[in-house]
Amino acid sequence: MKKLLCSPFYAVAALVTAFCFHTTPIQGADVEFEEEDSGLEIGASLAWTSRYMSEGLDNLDGKSIFSTTLEASLENFLFELWYGFSPNVSYDELELGLYYCLEWDDFEFYAGAAHLRYFRDREHENELVVGGEYSGVPANLALGAEVCYNLEQWGYFAEVHLSGSYEVTDFITLTPMALMGMNQGYTPDGHHGPNHFALSLEARTPLTKSLELSVSASYQWAIDRNARRYEGDDLLKNCFIFGAALHATF
Repeated sequence: MKKLLCSPFYAVAALVTAFCFHTTPIQGADVEFEEEDSGLEIGASLAWTSRYMSEGLDNLDGKSIFSTTLEASLENFLFELWYGFSPNVSYDELELGLYYCLEWDDFEFYAGAAHLRYFRDREHENELVVGGEYSGVPANLALGAEVCYNLEQWGYFAEVHLSGSYEVTDFITLTPMALMGMNQGYTPDGHHGPNHFALSLEARTPLTKSLELSVSASYQWAIDRNARRYEGDDLLKNCFIFGAALHATF
């Protein structure tokens, strides 16, 4: 599953929170997504990230990736289209996802499926995703978890995270996050169990009523890396990741 920084939860859960639960869609921006007539909410983004991280792995071995995302939600359903490509290597990937979202008190839940296409390798994968978040933690924090099951590898990857959102000025919102990931066969030739821990910080500022800029930085620590024994651990690294993105609403 594709990532914004180094987390599958961050990529999907941020969209679920923004589009399915009708909270402020883009932190730090006074923007309304909802159209009164149809109830349809639409957003798009263009992003660059210094490394393509997913499941703790530096997939392009230090190379950067550009990505574009289109999201549309109606009622409790969220549809996502994500396309990523690297200017440094011959790589491009497409993901289509459909999710169903529910909210109860301070709890938010979602479940869905995603189809991934790797054009260079002419391969594809299908995944099932379930996740949730509890926003009643003190200090304006939220505790969340996600499990992604790969139907081709017959394995899953799980993540838990603790995050917050703080409006430090009228134009800047900071979102810190601590996250840990665990591989259980999702990367079949990687070691089982916890494989990485990451700290990240994102800053967002509105440019116009329908356009927003975000910048982000994170650091990942590999856990129990053993590339001699597990080939899949070769791309499991300690590394910095930087990114920037433009977010638009229609």
